[in-house]
Amino acid sequence: MPQRQPEGIVVPCILRMSIVVLGLTPAVFSFFLPQGEGTARTAAFLVISRTQVFNMFNMRALEYSVFEIGIV
Repeated sequence: MPQRQPEGIVVPCILRMSIVVLGLTPAVFSFFLPQGEGTARTAAFLVISRTQVFNMFNMRALEYSVFEIGIV
């Protein structure tokens, strides 16, 4: 049976990732806005979706990052 992780570790990880998403999304939107609103929206959506995929892979292990354990 796997050992249960302390729940106090999860909250800082989620807060950290939320701050990254909240910082990157408007920055990317502003960067792509001169190319058109549709392009800026698409880029912002891609940032949100890719950070969520990264977060999904990263939360598989609380002690190690996705770069240490690998994707598969």
